[in-house]
Amino acid sequence: MLSLAIIVGNLALIFTIINFGSGVQICRKIYLQGTTSDVSPLPFLTGILCTFIWLEYGIWKPDNIVAFVNVVGLLLQVSFLVCFYKYTKNKQSLHLKTAILLAVLMLVHCNVTYFVESNDAAVRILGFIGAGASLTFFASPLASLAHVVKTKSVESLPFPLILSSFIVSTLWSLYGILCDDPFIYSPNTVASIITVCQLGLFLIYPSKAVRSCLAEEPLLHA
Repeated sequence: MLSLAIIVGNLALIFTIINFGSGVQICRKIYLQGTTSDVSPLPFLTGILCTFIWLEYGIWKPDNIVAFVNVVGLLLQVSFLVCFYKYTKNKQSLHLKTAILLAVLMLVHCNVTYFVESNDAAVRILGFIGAGASLTFFASPLASLAHVVKTKSVESLPFPLILSSFIVSTLWSLYGILCDDPFIYSPNTVASIITVCQLGLFLIYPSKAVRSCLAEEPLLHA
């Protein structure tokens, strides 16, 4: 069972790193436009929050797979935010949001490092915070689901990204189940359900773009 968990965990690691490539596409768009325009920094800020918390979780548990994938994720999310900062015109607002984020991260780190008496308690605290942050992040597409149902069009949904997110969340759910870790499988099971709902909309409201994507494009985009 442990060897199967390692295999599934490594697959989850690989697909997660590939999935991080969506941030590269956003930064490329910003670079080509020369401005952040309609792009929000919140996905990058939330990404930093989630990867930092899960990195701490992986270190305290310890879980090398969780720690490694979130080291990579944290470095990428920080680089994406730096790119956003370079091209945004509203730097003052970003300063405030970044300061709040850093304060939260410092508070969490200092709490588990200096004020929690046992390793198990630190893992539980980080697990609850990480699961909560992940659920908040995963719940963000729900607004787009309502928009799709209202307009009966899936043109606003990125099919390749949703499909890859389904694969990633399903793999992490399986890994969490195999490791008997509810902090990992609980939020990722919710994410799998949300992405299944999104994918189901492509069957209910099919579009030429989706049919073309299914026929011609690879499964994942880096």
